[in-house]
Amino acid sequence: MKGLLVYHSKWGNAARVAEQIARGLRDSGTEVTLLDIKSKVNLEAEPAFDFLIAGSPTRVGNMTSPMKRFLKNHIKSEWEGKDFAAFGTGLKQRDETDKKSAERIHDVLESKGLRPVALPFKGTVEGMKGPLAPGELERALDFGQQVAAALAES
Repeated sequence: MKGLLVYHSKWGNAARVAEQIARGLRDSGTEVTLLDIKSKVNLEAEPAFDFLIAGSPTRVGNMTSPMKRFLKNHIKSEWEGKDFAAFGTGLKQRDETDKKSAERIHDVLESKGLRPVALPFKGTVEGMKGPLAPGELERALDFGQQVAAALAES
């Protein structure tokens, strides 16, 4: 099983979370390609992936524009029916009903016919530019391991 973990990071916090999720997957024996949206990699040249994990920081209650463009332009019908998970970073929620980037990405991927294997992961930052709150990298590593276990069962 081979997956793609794609992320956008403005201040480096989402990148650190993505790296830990990838580490959790790899530690569990799951192959994953880590891709920063800014790298401009041609995904059509890449081999087919079995699952997708996507994440970005939260900007005004939503995912970043580069992540929106990526999902619109690259997640097409060939992804339908494949497993996915979503993650994001942002300030601590004042109201648990407020959606953040993780939930927005989750909703878009589900609407495109992908199957969720986990609830969205929301990493907390302590300020607009970070840093990540204590314990968030460990939580991200655990999330990667949980996603790997769920993928193994699907």
